[in-house]
Amino acid sequence: MKRGFLGSSKKEPADSRTIRKSTREVSIDTLQATAIDSMNQASNDIIQLVLDNSVHHGQKEVNKTWWQPPLRLDSWKPVQS
Repeated sequence: MKRGFLGSSKKEPADSRTIRKSTREVSIDTLQATAIDSMNQASNDIIQLVLDNSVHHGQKEVNKTWWQPPLRLDSWKPVQS
């Protein structure tokens, strides 16, 4: 058994080697594209989660219990919406 020999076999026509190599390259490209797509989706999900849980200055939240700033220091009270 020869080790490290990557040349063509005498039994194999040149066309079959080309087809096999081409198919392999396409499958690797497909796998890489799929991996990139899934990573992009994961990144988008994380970014959306952060944005959903962020409150920016001046932003009002809808359908949540919020607080009202006190008129006096001793008059804190929650506001139901």
